[in-house]
Amino acid sequence: MTITLDDIEAGLRRVIDPDDEVVVLHSGIWRFGHSVRPLPKDFVDQLLDRILAVVGPDRTLLFPAYNSADFPRTKSFDLVRDEPETGALTVAVLRRRCAERSRQPMNSYLVMGPDSQTYLDSPSTTAWGDDSVMGLLERAGARFVTLGEVWHESCSYYHRSEEICGSPYRYYKRFEGDLLEDGRVIGSCSETFFVKSLNVHCDDFYAGPELLLRERKLTVDAGDPRLILESARVDDIVKVTCEILEEDPYYFVQNREDVEAWVEDGMLEEIAALAPENQYAGNADIIRRKESIQELR
Repeated sequence: MTITLDDIEAGLRRVIDPDDEVVVLHSGIWRFGHSVRPLPKDFVDQLLDRILAVVGPDRTLLFPAYNSADFPRTKSFDLVRDEPETGALTVAVLRRRCAERSRQPMNSYLVMGPDSQTYLDSPSTTAWGDDSVMGLLERAGARFVTLGEVWHESCSYYHRSEEICGSPYRYYKRFEGDLLEDGRVIGSCSETFFVKSLNVHCDDFYAGPELLLRERKLTVDAGDPRLILESARVDDIVKVTCEILEEDPYYFVQNREDVEAWVEDGMLEEIAALAPENQYAGNADIIRRKESIQELR
């Protein structure tokens, strides 16, 4: 079963509505690149050209440029040299220098288009909070497009819902370091994540919301079974996921008993053991809620 660049472009035009003003595209070329015929040597660049043609210059386009593994260890983030972990397409955007990169060291985005500065200037008090890029995308009703990636591996906007709903198995942890541009230190940067336990593995599986989104006809597919290509509005994704988590806060957790036991007996101790630079004021509310529950018991 083969596909062409024309097929992909046609699919993109189907899943991106003409009225969409902001598009955020997550991709996994490795899932479908081998099926493209003919496969040009510069396939990734040609694919990027097709995406830019579909979105056009009058809309804002974002690519997730996440790199969560290095910063906690190196305490430095280079806007130019630190390649994203989010696939070859995003790396191509970075290398082409056709977009600017936001300054969140682990959850950065490459942004281009008329409303770029809104996202580049986002305070991002926390990585998935109201003033983060994710929060802004939700408020804008941005179009989330997943190209070559299945939902439970590509849709990081589920985490936005986890923070909104205060998922009981997460707490806040702050990371700080140097901000670099092509090897030159230009300032400092930090990011605060709503993290899971370091001491008890949380076996999570982010399946389910996309099924409800499809059931409610809130997704758009490419109309071509050869393509892994689908879209939905970020605000719909967040709303549906919050509904699920409000009914069952542990919905995504597979090893529920282990995680619930840690929440009960180990969470406060783990928060207390954070180094001073990793502490975040938002944990005070989590501690108060936990202590209140324990007193009631």
